[in-house]
Amino acid sequence: MSLAGCLSAALLLAAQGAGAQDWEALAERPSDAARGAAVLERLRDGAVELTALAQNLAFEDAQRAAEAFELELSLALFRTLVERTDAPWARYNLAIVEHRAGDTAASDALLADMLDSQPAVEAPGLWSQRGIFAWGAGNDATALRHFGQALVRGSADASAILAREALARHNLGPARAGFRAALERDRAHPWALRGWGLALLTPKAASATPMAEPTD
Repeated sequence: MSLAGCLSAALLLAAQGAGAQDWEALAERPSDAARGAAVLERLRDGAVELTALAQNLAFEDAQRAAEAFELELSLALFRTLVERTDAPWARYNLAIVEHRAGDTAASDALLADMLDSQPAVEAPGLWSQRGIFAWGAGNDATALRHFGQALVRGSADASAILAREALARHNLGPARAGFRAALERDRAHPWALRGWGLALLTPKAASATPMAEPTD
């Protein structure tokens, strides 16, 4: 190797070492808006190596920002992670934050793209999530179509969600059938069993007893 080549290699190694130290320094700081902005700045620098620690920091700060409704920061972090990693987990979380920010079309487009690129085993969950987002946006007909796609692929979540909606409308027959199907697909489903129990009560008792969210 020439002298110039040796010098270039040495400089590259030094830069990578400094970059790793910078990520470690950021990891020592609490996750807040200031650290999130600093992580985003480094994340956008294509010359900076994207280590596992860097991805963890970006994810942590993006999640914290989303929970604090600092949606601009969260979106910027997840979008940059998608650009640099194209990882399914980054795309999925970006879809969630896009929905929270009110961009239903962008959120659905991300999930639809994942359906085309991810293994078939992921399809039930993705269709179900599309249904949840459509329902949340008030697009009931679209939501039911998405839940239907999830159901035919064996989604326990879609069964439980539709059964819960039936129970809320005091339609105990469909509610029981839906919760039973959810339990057949996933015995450990977080609230299908309690929903099944409520659906077995008399109509009067079922209508007077709200189904609590799981706490564990």
